[in-house]
Amino acid sequence: AYFGRGNAYADLQQYEQAIVDFTQAIEIDPSKAEVYNSRGIAYADLQDYDKAVADYTIAISLDATNAIAYNNRGNAYRNLQAYEKAIADFDIAITINPDYARAYNNRGNAYADQEEFDKALADYTRAIEIDASYADVFYNRGRIYDDIKEYDKAIADFTEAIRLNPDSAEIVNNRGQVYFD
Repeated sequence: AYFGRGNAYADLQQYEQAIVDFTQAIEIDPSKAEVYNSRGIAYADLQDYDKAVADYTIAISLDATNAIAYNNRGNAYRNLQAYEKAIADFDIAITINPDYARAYNNRGNAYADQEEFDKALADYTRAIEIDASYADVFYNRGRIYDDIKEYDKAIADFTEAIRLNPDSAEIVNNRGQVYFD
């Protein structure tokens, strides 16, 4: 009951209350990896990445095949600018689930943060091959193409991202900026 209510609070962006309920669920049964993972997500949503990492680490210790927990911990490490740890976690997530488009996208973001654009582009392209409906990947790849001055490719990716997510003013704005570059 606490786990379900915690998820409901998280869906309502009431993360502090979600954490209270996830903590109650853990006190009742500390053996469920998904509860630690969910509490980690709530901590990450509050930008408390150290606590998020701690919870994802427990989730992984309870279920070493949990690709989602590795991906989530990788994102927390990325937000802490611990890029080597982030990439290592994304690598494991991809090893567990080679068709995990989000892990490729997130590893691409970590590479992009370090200006390793060839690796970022390869990961974004692989994510698109897996899930061509994933607007964020087209947006992210478009940003790299813009950075490396391949404007036609940037416009094409931003245009596809807009088609997939027509309500994003940020994507429309970035495509407009490319026309001025």
